[in-house]
Amino acid sequence: MDYDRSQYENDVFISYSSKQTKEAYLIRDVLSAGGLSTWMAPDSIPSGSDYTTEIPRAIEGARVVVLVLSSEAQSSDWVTMEIKTAIRNGKDIIPFAFKKVKIEDAFDTMLSRYQRIDAYRRLSAALAELVDAVCLLINNQNGKTDETFLKARLKKYRRRNSVLAAAAVVAAIGLFVGMSFVINNAVNTARENAVVTQGVIGECEWNYEPEAAALTISGNGSAAEDSLNYSIPWSKYIKDIRTLKVEEGVTVLSDEAFSGATHLSSVTLPKSLTKIGGLSFGYCSALKEITLPENLTTIGLGAFTYCTSLEKLSIPASVTELGDAGTGAIAFTNSGLKSIEVDDKNTRYASLDGCLYNKKMTKLLFYPPKKTNRRFTIPENVTEIGHSAFSSCRDLIYINFPDSVTHIAPSAFAGCSALRSVELPEKLIEIGDHAFYVCSSLESVKMNNNVGTIGKEAFSNCTALTEILLSKKLGKISESMLQSCTGLEVVYIPDGIESIDKNAFRFCSSLGMIRIPSSVVKIDAKAFDSNTQLIIVGSNDTEAQRFADENGLTFNAE
Repeated sequence: MDYDRSQYENDVFISYSSKQTKEAYLIRDVLSAGGLSTWMAPDSIPSGSDYTTEIPRAIEGARVVVLVLSSEAQSSDWVTMEIKTAIRNGKDIIPFAFKKVKIEDAFDTMLSRYQRIDAYRRLSAALAELVDAVCLLINNQNGKTDETFLKARLKKYRRRNSVLAAAAVVAAIGLFVGMSFVINNAVNTARENAVVTQGVIGECEWNYEPEAAALTISGNGSAAEDSLNYSIPWSKYIKDIRTLKVEEGVTVLSDEAFSGATHLSSVTLPKSLTKIGGLSFGYCSALKEITLPENLTTIGLGAFTYCTSLEKLSIPASVTELGDAGTGAIAFTNSGLKSIEVDDKNTRYASLDGCLYNKKMTKLLFYPPKKTNRRFTIPENVTEIGHSAFSSCRDLIYINFPDSVTHIAPSAFAGCSALRSVELPEKLIEIGDHAFYVCSSLESVKMNNNVGTIGKEAFSNCTALTEILLSKKLGKISESMLQSCTGLEVVYIPDGIESIDKNAFRFCSSLGMIRIPSSVVKIDAKAFDSNTQLIIVGSNDTEAQRFADENGLTFNAE
């Protein structure tokens, strides 16, 4: 073929029907957070390019194909073409099903030799299995055991909570946990038409009254199963439930227990409750208030995500774990919260002006996404902005950082679409992956010369960005760091930076000139698009000149 195959090389090609777009985004970002490169339409297709040309090339360049398996996918001509192309190219295929689906004869023939992953029982476990499966397939393709590869790709996903945490970066940009709605509607086909209104879950019993649309859970102990191979037993009624009463004696609510209960508006929880599982109340969009019991210790990842009517929440003194160790926002992403308060006696967390902090007030964990402030000043002595802390706070225009801030965690400001300019503090040394991802109004970024690390996609899709002043202590321009910053016209890379990684300036369609210093000794072949108008400025006999000459670009000596 007459094209540069290397630009299409990725670990995973994601095939899906447009009806499962959110599911596909969830898979993409979980895999990406684990260091796996992905390709999916339409995001990976350059503007103006032909789908019929780009997709077959991307499949040929991928090492594994992940199929979002659904009835819609099986009826899609595009998906059928993609799977046939994958088979023809000898690609490993992983079908991933978010809900129970009948496999039609044509697809059964194509997929019969591939092991399927079912996510409708346990989303978190299925995502962990998917990451492991992709990494192991790629390792096997290497022809020998690559210990470095396995450690780098798998270490973040050995624990179930890590997968859920990765899925929460997606929530920061509005792409997470709508999936729980789908999962809880997956009903065992053997009893789809049966009227089963009571039963057992874990050590407890449940009873549903259809006329009152009321669910009651009673007993002594955990209302959760240890096995991963079960569905929430009342899932058939999940869209109808309006009232939930958990009686005294119940200690644990299962992961995803009421996720997708869009009409649930009244919840009563007992003093005996110690744990609310991950995604338990996810997507309960009618829930306006809930009182958390005084003995509660754990609120799981995504427990109240997409509770869009929930405006206030009080955290009791007993709570020691919110979302996951070191995070807080991940329990409440994309909710309607305007304020969160913490009991003064809590030894782990604190609140100020409706925001969540660690007890020492050195880490800002969560800024409620529906606070209406246009400007916010981070308190003095805060040294770290937590994972997804400000994600999707769409009203904030300006944030004032104190000099004490040294670390900005992954996805901290992702999706802050009104944020216009950022002047980072003098002591800042690290900016995490996706930190300012899709801050679409961000025009200017100024940072000090102490910043030594900026993560992948840190400023990706900041389409209004026209000015970024980089730190001299940066070791590299990381992968996809400024990808799709379509407003950038001129970039000056300071002396001291040594490398420019893959896709660093991909889809920067307005970029006309970049200054590359002699300190840069490595430029990835795919650092830039095939932009023949790009002018590289630098010193003679350097990597900058070599790159320009090899790629047919104009080089101007300083």
